[in-house]
Amino acid sequence: IPRDRELQAIVARATDPDPAARYASVEALREDLDRLQASLPVHAVRQTRAYRLRKFCMRYRWGVALALVFASVVGAFVWRVQSERAAAVQARNEADAARAAAEAANHSASRVNRFLGQVFVGVGPTGRDGAEPTLTQFIERAEQRVERDFVGTPGERHEVLLLVANAWINARRPDRASPLLLRLIDDGAFVADPVRRAD
Repeated sequence: IPRDRELQAIVARATDPDPAARYASVEALREDLDRLQASLPVHAVRQTRAYRLRKFCMRYRWGVALALVFASVVGAFVWRVQSERAAAVQARNEADAARAAAEAANHSASRVNRFLGQVFVGVGPTGRDGAEPTLTQFIERAEQRVERDFVGTPGERHEVLLLVANAWINARRPDRASPLLLRLIDDGAFVADPVRRAD
């Protein structure tokens, strides 16, 4: 309520046609005028919460202004800290996911390397007939062991089957590579390079 409306309310109460509605005494009128000067709620105005809050803010405007500025600064600081914390958590989660993916890829590569190393173990410099082992024998040995050694790990099995298919292609045996490539396609593996080379 603007100050002039408060003054009008005081005047209206002091001059009310109903004597019972007027101020009880000159002291009561003076008290309301003093309250108006001190930015306190006057009795002539209906005492709503909004009115009393407004009068409080008028009375302590600098303190209220400083409190609002302080609250804004604290709010901005808290928001910034929370934003930076959320960004740090997200960065840590992304780093953990990348590390887990790298460890999984490293583990997969290690298993594939161990598998390829084991393909050569047990094949001596001579076969049963005394002849040197051939490239075909090595590839056949790898192909036979894939399903046994990579049960439950389709990604690694696809990778090794792709290597075996490439080996057959390089050995000029597309007839042996085609069934493997078809199996990879049926399994939903990505086999663009071997198919292109086989064509």
